[in-house]
Amino acid sequence: YSVISDFPRNIFFSILISVLSLLILISFYVFIAIKRVSFIFYRSRHQYWNNQITELLTIFLSKVDEGNVSDPVSKILPSFRSLPLHRGFIKDLLYHQIITYQSNFTGNAAEKLKELFLRLRLHHLILKKIKSRRMEVKIRGIIDAAQLELEQFSPQIKKLLHHRSSELRIEAQAAYIILNKAHGFDFLDEVKEPIQDWHQLVLLDLIKRLNTNELPLFSNWLSSANRSVVDFCLKLINHFQQFEALPQIVQLLNHTDQEIKCLAIKILGEFEAQEYEQALLVCYSEESTELKAEILKALGRINSGNQLDFLKNESTSDAFEIAFEASAALFAHGSKGIKVLKQSHHQVPALNRQILDQLLSTTITPSYGNLS
Repeated sequence: YSVISDFPRNIFFSILISVLSLLILISFYVFIAIKRVSFIFYRSRHQYWNNQITELLTIFLSKVDEGNVSDPVSKILPSFRSLPLHRGFIKDLLYHQIITYQSNFTGNAAEKLKELFLRLRLHHLILKKIKSRRMEVKIRGIIDAAQLELEQFSPQIKKLLHHRSSELRIEAQAAYIILNKAHGFDFLDEVKEPIQDWHQLVLLDLIKRLNTNELPLFSNWLSSANRSVVDFCLKLINHFQQFEALPQIVQLLNHTDQEIKCLAIKILGEFEAQEYEQALLVCYSEESTELKAEILKALGRINSGNQLDFLKNESTSDAFEIAFEASAALFAHGSKGIKVLKQSHHQVPALNRQILDQLLSTTITPSYGNLS
């Protein structure tokens, strides 16, 4: 610095900047070299311990498959405990390996892997994840608790059922259902946020895998103030054929939400609820064309033969949708309905006659009943 300080100012600053740039460049290359060496070291270290854990798990599962060892977990436990589990990364590797293996096995092997997981006290890592402030870590902990069906974490997961994050909320609700079985749907009592369609699909897929004997009566929530809860429960009632819910479903014909009312009408039709035909007729005149069409479809599915005159009258409607659905409902009644259609063939307007011609020439009408 003392040498170049006597140089002209512009040369002085040029040399100074060049030296600083060179030092930064050298530091950058040194940093890259250190990172590269560290990456190779940590990768080889992880690979080594991963191989050790994989080998132990393979031996363990082979003993489980053979079935010759009375208590394979106790036999293999000292080998796992000989690993330096006090080192955090090795404990994490073992945690993820067992979780991965357990998700890919069923039956006795899955149960033994769960027992091994608990005997190694790795479930404390799940609790740590659930309590984490990082959203993705918290979600991972909830998923792992549900996978292993660790009921002891139900209280912690219950606190997250109404979390502001929809992603976390759905995982918490799914896990709560798995961990609490018959009481897993109690969270529906307090749901304030809408249960989105994609959320419903995820929960429905999960619920399908549960034992139907453990399912509650979903009609318990048809009076909920949250319309998405009512919508979801109607879909569950329909899927699981809970016929005992029919009295509550009929009450929804007076619901203020048109989509809820439409779904209730569809279920009455699919359940062939003949005893509630009159309730459908009572609300018919006050409904929109769309809901009138749904009621006519429902009458066609119920197929009682008690509403032939009503359907004949509606088949002459000027509204195409009403005329078509009423005629199709008559057609679904079989010979009685077809007789009515043929008798009125020459008495209806030209448009309605085209509808009758189309139906009478059709051999299969899959949307209505069992009759073609």
